Amino acid sequence: MNRSRYLWMLVLAALVWPSDVRAQPQAVQVDTAQFDDTAPGTRIVSETYRLGFMAHAQPGLGLVVDSVTPNGPATRITRTDGSNRRGILEVGDVITAVDGVPLNSMDDYYRAMDRSKPNQGRVMLTIMDVNSGRRIHWSAQGDLVHIANRPNLDDAMVYRLQFRGMEVPGGIRIDQITPNGPLTKLTNRDGAITWAEVGDVLTSLNGVPVQSFPQFFQLMEQARATGGFVNLTLRDINTGRLVPLRAQAVLVNSGVPLTNGDRKIHVLICGLTEDQSIGEAISRSVDALSTQIQTAIAPEFVGSFREITGPECNATAIIRAVNSIQTSPNDTLFCYYLGHGAYDPARAGFNDPSQGHFFQIPSGDLMRHELWDRLRRKGTRLTTLITDTCNVQSIARPRSVLEQRMTQTRINDFTPLERLLLFNRGEIDISASSRDEFSWFTSSLGGWFTYNLCQRINKDSDWDAFLNTVSQNSNAYFQQRKMAILANPGNTASSVLNSLRGQQNMRPQAFRFAVNADPYRGNPPTGPRTLSDSLTVETGVN
Repeated sequence: MNRSRYLWMLVLAALVWPSDVRAQPQAVQVDTAQFDDTAPGTRIVSETYRLGFMAHAQPGLGLVVDSVTPNGPATRITRTDGSNRRGILEVGDVITAVDGVPLNSMDDYYRAMDRSKPNQGRVMLTIMDVNSGRRIHWSAQGDLVHIANRPNLDDAMVYRLQFRGMEVPGGIRIDQITPNGPLTKLTNRDGAITWAEVGDVLTSLNGVPVQSFPQFFQLMEQARATGGFVNLTLRDINTGRLVPLRAQAVLVNSGVPLTNGDRKIHVLICGLTEDQSIGEAISRSVDALSTQIQTAIAPEFVGSFREITGPECNATAIIRAVNSIQTSPNDTLFCYYLGHGAYDPARAGFNDPSQGHFFQIPSGDLMRHELWDRLRRKGTRLTTLITDTCNVQSIARPRSVLEQRMTQTRINDFTPLERLLLFNRGEIDISASSRDEFSWFTSSLGGWFTYNLCQRINKDSDWDAFLNTVSQNSNAYFQQRKMAILANPGNTASSVLNSLRGQQNMRPQAFRFAVNADPYRGNPPTGPRTLSDSLTVETGVN
């Protein structure tokens, strides 16, 4: 049982942020129901209707469709002009209203679908067609789904298997597993220890087929009579076989409020600082990034912080470091890697959106999908992997004129970086450059992508705004430096000049980007605090 992704992430496997695309004003949100068995208070379930699509809100216009669930209700809509012509919701369509009520946010849509309950989920959609620009009325029939809520419950003790998942045909798909939780210590028929994997589907509990969240919660209540022992059946993500297993659920308090100590940020920065060609540049980037992060995150939110550089920066040490991080389901895991990179489709892993991207390390390559799989196994609320990598050779450049600039900001609230890492849930996996593009470094400023990321890391508290701005700025900086170097090549190697001439853009690529708001309910650090940005700025070239 190994390696799976959220079904709704498949459409984002090749998402890029080129400088000339429209920025999404709000985070992409999902029109599905997600189940959380890691939070002890999750047992109250409501029913509503969903159409099965992903969208982002564009205020004043409506919901811009980003993807549509295959064979979902949105693929079976009907014209309301009497023709009964069938159609499908398309990517780029804009849903401007439901039952005549304008939409300005996903919350507007959710409320509209809740109002459709008396009509069994039947709604009228006003859609601005992506092809013609015309506004057309369509009738749609939503699917009934169950939404798990987290109310303030009493102090009753309940049994939990501690995982997050999604209702799918035939059971509940496992999307995240709490480290050292019940699903990591299962026994098979022979009494051998085994474990569940992300992507497995829970099909039955104590011999009863699991088809919905309410049924799951009801069956878990029966675990009181057995001391938490339950028999479950999992459909293996790799083989498709049904595997009977036994689990020992854990007894937890059902109503523990969130406090400042409930969410921690774990940071791992890895850099190939001893590389002969770009090691000096990477060292500068690692120092700048570490300073920015440690300045912007209050100590009480730091679960762990580690740099892996020098001879320690190898595949074995990086994987060992990830495995040793002690996380909880409410934590954030932020991993940043700088070094050489390349891709080989023949080495692509199962469900690998990077198509075989790997980090070139002298002691042995590290596959991107392997590092991501280890990060995701930690089961954190937000998992982030950002890499500044390529396979370029040493770049000799004209000497830059540098200026050190310092800015200070007084803050009495959460910093923008704390809001990025504490107030969101999901998965982010980003490379500094797209397929067949190099990422570039100079010894004076480090990685060009990381240089631009550091300039924004304490300014944006929204992931869409942050990543779009970094993408646009890093590509603009690439164009600026490319022109300057080609105009004044100095002793730059001819192979480097040829690579520069042949590369049109340096655009980050997102292999995974699925983030939803998950507000932190604790108090900000005791303030005020002084947020300092110390940046090296290139003001000219000699």
